[in-house]
Amino acid sequence: MKASDLIAKKLSQISKYAFTGQGGSVVHILDSLKKKKISLIPSQNEQGASLAADAYTRVSGKTGIVIATSGPGIINCFQGMACSYFDSIPGLYISGAPVRSALKKNSSLRQLGFQEMDIVNTVKTFTKYAVRITNPNKILYEIEKCIKIANDGRKGPCLIDLPDDIQRAIIIPSKQKKFYFKKKKSFIAKEKINKLLRFINNSQKPIVIVGNGVRQSNSIKDVESFLKKFNLPYAPTWSSMDLFDSSNLKNIGSFGVYATRYGNKLIQNSDLLIVLGSRMNATITGSNPKFFSTLSKKVHIDIDPAEQKGENKIKI
Repeated sequence: MKASDLIAKKLSQISKYAFTGQGGSVVHILDSLKKKKISLIPSQNEQGASLAADAYTRVSGKTGIVIATSGPGIINCFQGMACSYFDSIPGLYISGAPVRSALKKNSSLRQLGFQEMDIVNTVKTFTKYAVRITNPNKILYEIEKCIKIANDGRKGPCLIDLPDDIQRAIIIPSKQKKFYFKKKKSFIAKEKINKLLRFINNSQKPIVIVGNGVRQSNSIKDVESFLKKFNLPYAPTWSSMDLFDSSNLKNIGSFGVYATRYGNKLIQNSDLLIVLGSRMNATITGSNPKFFSTLSKKVHIDIDPAEQKGENKIKI
């Protein structure tokens, strides 16, 4: 079986669409995708493909796929890729690469193969995982690994760099290495939940801050039940504002640097802030987080522990 046909078969199980740029180093993949009746959405510039895939994922909930040729093609994807990474949007990027024999071995050599680029190391700071496949028997393994990583925990894009000779190689599907994934269980200790309940019961001016993590985790119904059960006022961040009815009296509206005066006043006078899935950046807290809602106890619930220990954060 041709490797690109195997790739197309696997990608057809993920999405009916692929957002693409044209180029010689991905021509075999594009041809195979077309044969599998995957709709190829072409872009005049790969930047558009990356942004379209990001938007597709936000709207559909399915993982956006981007195919771009080597060198300048995949470089054009950086804006959408970075956008997805910082906004926690899953995505799968496949970049073409020169044949394996034309990949440089000497790091001091700028370039050997046509449009060769060390794309894996270049994108490491704004992807969750990036890999170059040099073993044809690891094609399915790496695709499955990327999809799992992209959608697990705090979501984000992953990239596979694929040499041209591997794409057109004839392979035996039964020899493909399998990827096994064990999902980590996460929980909040009972004593922490009891402590939060005490905070709520003793609070006179509690506010729940609802961030984009609520959308990403499909937790909106659970959050609505929580708000209703404890009759709590809430403040959505920019990225979650559309999840709530602005006319609801419990919705205090926007707060932060670019927001309403009354929203900020309520936040600043709160005695308890419960933060759900928001990284509390400077547009929310102001440039000096030490002055943010100084009268309140703060409970921060987030899927990414690094966000709770990050630099320039509110004191929890």
